[in-house]
Amino acid sequence: MNYSSLYYHKICTDIKEKLCAVSLNYDVDRNTIQEREYMLPDRKTITISNEAFMCTEALFNPSMVGKHQEKTLGVHQAVLHVYNKCDDHIKKLLAKNIVLSGGSTMFEGMKNRLSKELNAAPALNNTQTLFNRAPNASAAVNTNHPTMKVKDPSERKFSCWIGGSILASLPTFQQLWIQRAEYEERGPKNIVFSKCF
Repeated sequence: MNYSSLYYHKICTDIKEKLCAVSLNYDVDRNTIQEREYMLPDRKTITISNEAFMCTEALFNPSMVGKHQEKTLGVHQAVLHVYNKCDDHIKKLLAKNIVLSGGSTMFEGMKNRLSKELNAAPALNNTQTLFNRAPNASAAVNTNHPTMKVKDPSERKFSCWIGGSILASLPTFQQLWIQRAEYEERGPKNIVFSKCF
């Protein structure tokens, strides 16, 4: 184990958790954010300004990370993609119960931004996908789905782990475990496909 990289990872995580936030309007906020200082363990200080919003904006606009991410969905697009794939009879219930989970949902402003993006999403017809719609279509109001309600439970930082531990403890889940012999026989690429699909 490389303790040096673990050390720097902990510092970056601390900066992320203490200084970063999700902007409701990135184009406005990136130019108006106040600089904040962070003291490193060696007592040196670094200044963080628009970086506090830039790293979280990539959750909604993955192309900021690089050109290779242009086909990657933003968080709001992924939620809508899953929503649109669901049966019509459960969509109304799903729209009222979008639950944030995982450490990166702890950012200040995450709930409000996701709600804003989901409820301002363009309506997609049967021939459109999230990749071939008009570039600035996100400004249109989508009247094809009910108002989406985003919930942010206080335990969301650990809810993925909690859910996984509950799932793994169920007797019906035991048949989904991958045995070493199966893994060695099928290999890493084929084993997941054979178990999950």
